[in-house]
Amino acid sequence: LPHNLDRPLTILVLGVAPEYKYYHQRAPEDFRGLSDVNLLVRFDPATKHINVLSIPRDVYVQIPGYGWYIINHANKFGGPDLAKQVVSGWTGVEIDGYVAVSVEAIRKGVDALGGITVCVEKSMQYKDTAARLDIDLKPGCQHLNGMQAEGYLRFRHDALGDIGRIQRQQTFLNALRQQILTPAGLLRLPQAIASVEQNIRTDLTCEQIASLMGFAAQRPQLVSLLTLGQFG
Repeated sequence: LPHNLDRPLTILVLGVAPEYKYYHQRAPEDFRGLSDVNLLVRFDPATKHINVLSIPRDVYVQIPGYGWYIINHANKFGGPDLAKQVVSGWTGVEIDGYVAVSVEAIRKGVDALGGITVCVEKSMQYKDTAARLDIDLKPGCQHLNGMQAEGYLRFRHDALGDIGRIQRQQTFLNALRQQILTPAGLLRLPQAIASVEQNIRTDLTCEQIASLMGFAAQRPQLVSLLTLGQFG
């Protein structure tokens, strides 16, 4: 398989929320829940940059066949293909593929990497039995396991609403990049990918995935961006 990325590749990354059959019973994962994380990620070999555009989940857009909804409903209505169509039409950017990630992938992947060091900006306490969330984080730089990392990403009691979560997502992505690019992280990367295989769906080819892994090994710079707008 080729291991060199020879052209820019743009991918829509969807963090898919779990669905429930009953109040306390999570439904089997079919990757058709609300996309509470929406990232447009461009891998550019010419500049050796990974540009990550965060799209707030409550941006109102036209969803074909459904009218005006917040953008996280596109995946629920029509899966990743409709989400790609909506995001591409809204941004004007052609999308090469998608990666849909369930919340279990966060726990398993971070644990397989040996944890991740993040500077938690404030105290975070929240418990939700139905969502299987038990968040208890104190401020300060610390090494988080998979369950703690999931809580850090999913905590939503912020003064700025979803913007606060997006800021944590960007912090997490930077920390994840640093962890992967350590010697230990690179050694554990194949094991981490294997551990989350059942919790990820994608239409990328094996050749594209191999090229992205080769590109990641070149230590590209990560640039985080947020769509324009106001909190409301």
